[in-house]
Amino acid sequence: MNKKKVKIRYDRIFLVFLIGYFLFYGITTIFSQKVRNIEVKGNLYLKEQYIIELAKIDEYPPFFQTFTNTIEKRLKANIYIKDAKVTKGWLYKINIEVTERKPYFYDLLNNKTYLEDNKIIEGKFSNTTLINFVPEENFNLFLKQLAKIDYEVLRRVSEIEYRPSSVDQDRFLLAMSDGNYVYINTDKLTRINEYLTIISNFDYAKGILHLDAGTYFEVFK
Repeated sequence: MNKKKVKIRYDRIFLVFLIGYFLFYGITTIFSQKVRNIEVKGNLYLKEQYIIELAKIDEYPPFFQTFTNTIEKRLKANIYIKDAKVTKGWLYKINIEVTERKPYFYDLLNNKTYLEDNKIIEGKFSNTTLINFVPEENFNLFLKQLAKIDYEVLRRVSEIEYRPSSVDQDRFLLAMSDGNYVYINTDKLTRINEYLTIISNFDYAKGILHLDAGTYFEVFK
């Protein structure tokens, strides 16, 4: 019985090898491509480069080996950052959007800045300054109420001074950036949200607005 000869098609083997090689080369080339562009949004106080370094992508690592959830965890671990959303875009781009913790005020005596969510950091990171000592009980109540203040109004406060009276141990004097002053106590602290509306009724004259007891505007002479 004659055996059938099998003819090896070297041209087909070579073609398969060539296709496999180019597939392998193409895949490895794509997966080895590095991050080419990084966009940071939402930052007001933190510098873009600082956020990129926090994310540990400042050396532009391989794009497909960089995971968005890992970057988000790194960013959220930082006390300055309340939330972070990271996505990937076309042409090996990383998009980072952060929500920073707002700085409420700087405590001059302790050299600390109080942020939202009861976070505290060393150093000055707010233009609103608490200039004197506040007893612990009064201070904690003040902090609790401060979270209810419209942040844009709070940013208009340049100085906070604890100024208790004989009848009100929770009274504060706020120096506003427009040159006015406001007496207010902790219980009525949310009334400062009405500041711009109230002050407009006095033709924007300069003086002291008493919100600790009623609403009374004392014009500077």
